[in-house]
Amino acid sequence: MVRKPSGNLRVVMHCFSRTLLPVLLSSALSLLFPETIPASCFKPTLHRNQMPPAAILLELPPDSACVLEHGEPAVRLSWQGSNTTVLFKNKGERSARYLIDHERWEQTVQAQLGLGTGFDLGVIGRYTDEGSGRWDPFMRSFHEVLGLPYNSRRIRPNGEYRYWQCNPSDPSIGCTSDDVNEGRVLDLYASQRGWGDWIVMLKYALPMRDSRTHWAGRLVWKEPSRTDLPTISSGARDFGAGVMVEGAGTFWDCPTDWLVNLGGVAPGATKHQAYPQHKTFLSGTLGFSRSCEEPWAWLGQFQFASPRYRTPYPPVQAIGTAQFILMLGFEYRTTPSRWRFGFTEDTIYNTSEDFSLLLEWVWEPSDTQ
Repeated sequence: MVRKPSGNLRVVMHCFSRTLLPVLLSSALSLLFPETIPASCFKPTLHRNQMPPAAILLELPPDSACVLEHGEPAVRLSWQGSNTTVLFKNKGERSARYLIDHERWEQTVQAQLGLGTGFDLGVIGRYTDEGSGRWDPFMRSFHEVLGLPYNSRRIRPNGEYRYWQCNPSDPSIGCTSDDVNEGRVLDLYASQRGWGDWIVMLKYALPMRDSRTHWAGRLVWKEPSRTDLPTISSGARDFGAGVMVEGAGTFWDCPTDWLVNLGGVAPGATKHQAYPQHKTFLSGTLGFSRSCEEPWAWLGQFQFASPRYRTPYPPVQAIGTAQFILMLGFEYRTTPSRWRFGFTEDTIYNTSEDFSLLLEWVWEPSDTQ
């Protein structure tokens, strides 16, 4: 027989989650940053997984735990191009389970406004243009010279656009016309372009006596744009929630900002799938900014998410696997703007796009709290 916690024990547990947990986390981080300084406000790069199965669903945008003062605006513009070629086929099966060969160009605009009393509101819109791979010859040479896997690029060297998902009812036969009619196959040859889903974020900064760290919570929801763009929009609403914490310190004699984002997403059901969706999945970001010499800073970001779809074993790469994306870059700071340049690499093969180049401009005329 399991006994429920007593009233006093529940009070102690509540006090621990509200008071002691932040203190313990701050103490642990102080071991990494012995010379802790008042926290600044770190603006992570607005990157996300560019693989179509992931890109059509909400991924919690990397964000700062700081909020804008009442009536103060902020604007961010991002441009990124990515190149991906993946061919996943289980041994003994006649059909490939997943095939993607494309280049993806995405322009992102984010506008934020401070609402006061610890709240701010943000809106993100994206325009996406997908097509054949103009970077394909360079990427094949890049993978070959560095000894990275590039079997998919050997098989598809022609630079043509293709997107294929297959969930055969009988893997020994492969995908048939019956599977197509039952919605177990996605097969696209034509390039796609258009506005992606709109994302709205409501953020609240938690009042903390310890100024060495900022804490915040947020609610995020995604409004669908189009139902006829299988690689750009899911055509369904998604909802997410998460927590953010960030701080600053001196690490190896250089000022360093850090942040952690963690949350969950409940995606709406989309018809653009061959495999069933998970009802929820995790989404998060780890980031740092290291400025040894003003006005320059080095940037690092690590984004992760749990699988969004259920696939048979072994998991279908890019669909039924967790994602781990590494972003490295630098920042040039002016007043009141920041210019960023970076690149990404999938740290686990075929969990995200092969490679991305990013350029970002951040405009925030006010100080943040």
